[in-house]
Amino acid sequence: MGLLNFVRIWHDNTSDASWFLKYIIIHDLQTREKFYFLCNKWLALDRDDGLIDRILPVAGGKQKKNLRYLIEKETKEK
Repeated sequence: MGLLNFVRIWHDNTSDASWFLKYIIIHDLQTREKFYFLCNKWLALDRDDGLIDRILPVAGGKQKKNLRYLIEKETKEK
């Protein structure tokens, strides 16, 4: 897959048009490397900033630590 710098995510505003995206994790099965992309925003025309198309940069070290903490916390709570 190679080195990822960003991911673009969007939807076509049909069906269940409003959805909240916390994060995306892409796991390269060949290299076992994980890429983290943080969003924490709505992809919806009627919420937040009204965008349904976003470009998310790859998370840095500090952001990844915060994300891992949040994932572990959510898992324990559920």
